[in-house]
Amino acid sequence: MLVTTLNPKIGYDMASKVAKNAHKKGLTLKESALELNALSEEDFDKLVRPELMIGPSAYKSVFVNIGPTNYGNRHGKADSVHRE
Repeated sequence: MLVTTLNPKIGYDMASKVAKNAHKKGLTLKESALELNALSEEDFDKLVRPELMIGPSAYKSVFVNIGPTNYGNRHGKADSVHRE
């Protein structure tokens, strides 16, 4: 689903809310994201680019300027980044 491309910008929880809201109300993902103030229309359009998702590595360039985000380790604590 296209909503997973929003994870680096808005996080998994908000992306999940966007998807659930869209499904419940019959909205597009963009309409739902804007309704929930998850991100701006400009940011949505930059991130959700289906035409770049058809190749095996074509979509990497969209995330170049998004730095690493600490979403917490396996135990739900966000104080350190878990690395394997």
